[in-house]
Amino acid sequence: MNFSLTCLNCSQKIDIDAAASVESLQCPHCHDTIKLRRGRMNIGEKINGRYKSLYKVSDDGFSGYFAALDEKSEKIKLLRVFDKTLTFSLQQPEAFIETAESFSPYGGKCQLPIYETGIDNDFIYQLMPFAKIESLEKLIECGYIWEPIQALDLIYELLLSLDEAYIATKSGHFSLTPRNIFIDDQGRLLYNDFGLAPTSYRINVS
Repeated sequence: MNFSLTCLNCSQKIDIDAAASVESLQCPHCHDTIKLRRGRMNIGEKINGRYKSLYKVSDDGFSGYFAALDEKSEKIKLLRVFDKTLTFSLQQPEAFIETAESFSPYGGKCQLPIYETGIDNDFIYQLMPFAKIESLEKLIECGYIWEPIQALDLIYELLLSLDEAYIATKSGHFSLTPRNIFIDDQGRLLYNDFGLAPTSYRINVS
């Protein structure tokens, strides 16, 4: 997912790749420090007065994935919570939510299904069925290396899913990175954010 930022200090436009794992960046024009990850969800906090985050499962650089207790059904769900920076920066947060909701059912068999999405206390959140997942980036950082035949199987599954999604939507993913491709505890490949990349966002941060 790519973003266009405007530095509030000098009003210059900056294009960044949100897949990059950075907490802040320096404006190339005025050299002011721009903080990117403000307002992160903490363990123990609740979303929508119902979903209590128990522990962090993964992080993709601009949102956290949590094991969360649904206090109404008493079941564990996978809760994705975007940093508040995103909510404050989007001109129309509702459009972001609608895009994620509309594409999710057609994102292919590897797309993480989204059951519920919304905004609560300035957090954009997505609720999914619980899965123990880890990003490819983290697995590689920890030294995990796939055998060639395993890697080819994963790539094949990925391409089948993306082809299915393209047939249904006539759109591509456009922002797949090792941060939003996951492997669950059953060895299945999963991804998120299908359909979000083509949407243009204007972000103003300082």
